[in-house]
Amino acid sequence: MTLQVFRRSTMELRPLSQLAVLLLLLVAQSACTVRFEIVENTEADETIGQLNFTEQDITVLPCPNLVTVVGNVLKTAVKFDREEIIQLNETRDNILHCTAQLPGSVEDILITVLDVNDNVPRFSELEPVHVLNVTENFNIPNPIQRLEPHDLDNGPNGTVDFHITAGNEEHFFYIGPPLEYEGPDTNRLELFFNRSVDHEMHKIFNLSISLSDHGTPQLSSTQIIIVDINDLNDENPIFIMSVFTFDVEENHTFGPENPFGKVMAVDEDSIPSTMEFSLINENFSPTDVFDYVGLNGETGELYLMTTIDYEADTSLRHFQFSVQVHEEGMEAKVDIARVVINIKDVNEDSPEIYVHIHENSIQENLKDFKILLLRATDKDGVNEPIVQVYPPVSFSSRTVNQLTSITINESLDREVLDYAVFNITVYDQGQPSLASKLTVELFVLDENDNPPTFTEVEYNFITVENVPLDHVVAKVEAKDPDAGENGSVSYTITGVTPAIAEKWFSVDSTTGDISVKATMNYTLASSVTITIKAEDNGTVKNYSTNATTTTVHITISPSITFKPWSYQEHCIPKTQDTLTKIYLEFRTTEKNGLLLYEQSLQGESFMLKIHEGQILAVTQNIIQSRFDEFDVSTNLWISVLYDFREKTLNVSHSEEADLKATLGTHETARCDDTTDSTSQTFYVGGIDAFSHLQNASKYGSFVGVIRNLFIGSVLVDLASPVRGENTVHGVLFTSQPKCGGSEMTCSGPHHSGCLDYDFESHCICSGGFNSHTCATEENYAPIQLSSSSKVKVAVDYALFVDILQRSGLVNPTNNLPVTTTNSGRRRRRSLTNTSNYQLVEFQFRLLRESTGTLLYSKTGSSIHNLEVRPLVSQNILSFPVRLQEYLMHV
Repeated sequence: MTLQVFRRSTMELRPLSQLAVLLLLLVAQSACTVRFEIVENTEADETIGQLNFTEQDITVLPCPNLVTVVGNVLKTAVKFDREEIIQLNETRDNILHCTAQLPGSVEDILITVLDVNDNVPRFSELEPVHVLNVTENFNIPNPIQRLEPHDLDNGPNGTVDFHITAGNEEHFFYIGPPLEYEGPDTNRLELFFNRSVDHEMHKIFNLSISLSDHGTPQLSSTQIIIVDINDLNDENPIFIMSVFTFDVEENHTFGPENPFGKVMAVDEDSIPSTMEFSLINENFSPTDVFDYVGLNGETGELYLMTTIDYEADTSLRHFQFSVQVHEEGMEAKVDIARVVINIKDVNEDSPEIYVHIHENSIQENLKDFKILLLRATDKDGVNEPIVQVYPPVSFSSRTVNQLTSITINESLDREVLDYAVFNITVYDQGQPSLASKLTVELFVLDENDNPPTFTEVEYNFITVENVPLDHVVAKVEAKDPDAGENGSVSYTITGVTPAIAEKWFSVDSTTGDISVKATMNYTLASSVTITIKAEDNGTVKNYSTNATTTTVHITISPSITFKPWSYQEHCIPKTQDTLTKIYLEFRTTEKNGLLLYEQSLQGESFMLKIHEGQILAVTQNIIQSRFDEFDVSTNLWISVLYDFREKTLNVSHSEEADLKATLGTHETARCDDTTDSTSQTFYVGGIDAFSHLQNASKYGSFVGVIRNLFIGSVLVDLASPVRGENTVHGVLFTSQPKCGGSEMTCSGPHHSGCLDYDFESHCICSGGFNSHTCATEENYAPIQLSSSSKVKVAVDYALFVDILQRSGLVNPTNNLPVTTTNSGRRRRRSLTNTSNYQLVEFQFRLLRESTGTLLYSKTGSSIHNLEVRPLVSQNILSFPVRLQEYLMHV
């Protein structure tokens, strides 16, 4: 940068080296003039010099307030400032003129004040920060500011150099002499523009001008000049881009209130102005573009004038036209831009799927089977559809030219998956993505590749021997997961053990029901094992497994008919399980009867009985449970379940009792020693009249049929009691009443009642023995005796004595029972029981043979004959005789 330096000289001064610090008298002076020199800024009361007169000689003091005279010494009265002295004297030199008025004369005193560089150079008439407002495009070469440096010092101290040090980097300014010549002594310079300035490019300049003198020490200052370039309305409005491109979605809402874009222009002038926009009929397409696009002339906003459908008309996907802008009232100053509008496709159409199904079924175990071919399209064009398949099986897909084939890779097992649903989803690539869905059903066809399988390895059932023919006693089930005939199972019997039971059962080939085809005989076989084969009905079997078989175990439980005054005594091993529950089934027409009695050696007892048509569970003569919801004496099968732990009694009708569901597994067990502490003894249907259970003998015996007696899980073999009387193997108790009908009534002088059981006679004779007619002599069941047999009889006391007297066994004159021995001696027995029934024991002494059979033959009410016949076996029997109503034989 070239600095223009200018120097200003005020007056010539002698060098300071020639000045003395104290006043120096000039060698040469006139007689009337005294000259002194003093350095600027000398403090007050400093000696300036000596006068040739004293202060008494002075009538008028010279330069009052500046100097004083003390004696003949001239001193400073104040601090001498050269610039102030010049201002006071209104002179431009640095000599102070003082005149001393003496008597008769005037003495001139000239004091030269030697300059000290103590003033900073500045520009006259400028503030330290001076602001210039200049309009842009200022007329060059006119100056923009006068620059007149000023320094109060003189000589070199007052000579000023200045130049621009900052803010003129682009050389817009320079300092030079005035355009008009003002003479050689002028020290004024001016600030000029080097070139024209545009407000839109430069709005303000901050110039720094440095000023410095030539004094020692040198003093300097900085002048700040702010040049503010004022704007002129000299610029045209200009679009911010030459081409405006807008992407507008189809179906954009039309109307001025819904603009899709805006063309924008700027005016770089800072002076407010209004711009106007308009369409130009040139460079446009299609030709009717302005039927679809509108422009807001004030805001430049563009909008659609109607709805545009991208798919409806391909010619309306692109628009092109021009717009112009100008300032209001200045139509000549315009700018033009081009507008391009691209109508964008909106993803409004879901993909469309076209499917060709090769087969909607597939054979199981078949691999690599092509099931369908589909084609997916999308009206939105660029949104290329993508196919996704969600099958439940492994598959592969291949797409060629928008055709996708779906192939099943794995072999399907119909028993695992017989019906497959393929959920096909086709979605496009638009934003947001739209999808279409399709469901394809595939049926898996069966192949006979599975053998039937029984639901259980073994089956266990309980039945009674006298069930009617065709009665279902067991059921097996085999399952085959194949379909149709391949899964249809047929059952056949392949073996029966023991062989004697082969004709007893048959199996339904379709249902697996095992029914009775011939009467079962418990005495021949109490348990039967049947082997059942199951095979499917498929014509082709694609498996190597042999036909499936299972084993069915059928336990035959006998039904026992209990006649009046009958009982059974049983014994089973005692376990924790036998103390849990009791289950049995019965049928009867009687309102009362003892079903079961159990008494331990400790004397604790349990009784299950029928009382007035209700079921009672009694422990130690205390009713524990009672069931009275319905009458059990209706000749229907009744099931009874008593739980010792819960002390609950459940009674229900039981034509088809599900023993397995009720009792679970079962076993059979038996013992013969009723006195063993490890055994459990109980009576069924009644009590031995001559037993030691005197407290139970008062309960009447049960008349009817009992079957399926369980003590815990032990199935009691009712056909094999330890001992018993008056019971018949089988169901002899009829289901159809024989009493009450016209042909079945028991009438005549010797009949007193009727019972519904299938014996030879159901009528009760008035004498106590039942027979067909109650009028003829009939033989009755034998009493087997040995030579030392004893007979115990429980009879009505009065009638018993009468019978014994007639038979000659007792003394006619004594009504007490006696014991008769073989030697003929008779011992009177004392009666300890005053009830109607007494217990009597006697021995026969009329036997002619060591063994034989005693037969009762009855005519009227007397026993008159004894016959001896050969015995089949020898044993001792007890029998109850009730003569109050009728006498029942054993």
